[in-house]
Amino acid sequence: GQALSCVIIDKLPFAAPGDPVMSARLARMKEQGRNPFLEYQVPEAVLTLKQGIGRLIRDNNDYGILMIGDPRLTGKPYGSAFLKSLPKMGHTRDLRDVEVFLRGHSLSPRSPQQQPPTEQEQRQQEDDEGVAHDLAHVQAGDGE
Repeated sequence: GQALSCVIIDKLPFAAPGDPVMSARLARMKEQGRNPFLEYQVPEAVLTLKQGIGRLIRDNNDYGILMIGDPRLTGKPYGSAFLKSLPKMGHTRDLRDVEVFLRGHSLSPRSPQQQPPTEQEQRQQEDDEGVAHDLAHVQAGDGE
């Protein structure tokens, strides 16, 4: 919503490997012939990610940008577990789509000290209005 418009997550939220309690739990799972990474670490990290998203999207009227900068999200097989846990939302890798979304929600990426948009920027904004609904749209319950 308006109070929080962007959550940036630089790395998938896996627990620190040096935690003695977690190390013991993982060792026990290995002894049992289980896969502690896929059975414990990934699900715990998915839960932590969902909690972070919950700070952005609290109800059906909230919207915002969720940026996950970890290449493992799309580059590793377990990344799909994270993607499947996300609320229905658009995805993009194009910063322009994010700017369109922000302008469409009156959350201008400009700082208050900057000058008003140039004529070219104004035309671009008008051209982008139709895109704002479809791309980079993170609104709870909206899969468009």
